[in-house]
Amino acid sequence: MVGAGCFGAGYFTGKESGESAAADTKPRGVAPSTTTLGSPSAASEQPDGVAGVWKGTYTCSQGATGLTLTIEGEDEALAATFEFYPTSENPSVKKGSYKMGGNVTNGRMVLIGTTWIDQPDGYQMVNISSTSITATTITGTIDTAPGCTSFRVTRS
Repeated sequence: MVGAGCFGAGYFTGKESGESAAADTKPRGVAPSTTTLGSPSAASEQPDGVAGVWKGTYTCSQGATGLTLTIEGEDEALAATFEFYPTSENPSVKKGSYKMGGNVTNGRMVLIGTTWIDQPDGYQMVNISSTSITATTITGTIDTAPGCTSFRVTRS
């Protein structure tokens, strides 16, 4: 199992020992997510968090590559599809796609490749980590793949 144990950044909601069931039911110990700059994460303020369809590009050894990230779920437990394809600047890139799982914790999204849907010869899954999340744009780094650097997607 890829990434077992890293997806569970859930909320703590419980009663102090001895509190009655009729007591206030507000979540305890929940702080707003923040970006690395310390401001509230704009994606967390959206009704669906980072869920949605995001389109843009990423850069690896094959050059700039088209990217569509389709993200589902709550920020605490995300499922995504990573689809890559040629761009007008780089028409020789192959098409492919795979499933990912991850979360957003403290304003940082991490998605880890889990299962191929369509694997072209010579390609490997990459994992991604955000460096910035706003209501309309996610930027970040491509992890675990030599020759890969960054990605940028905008909400469709």
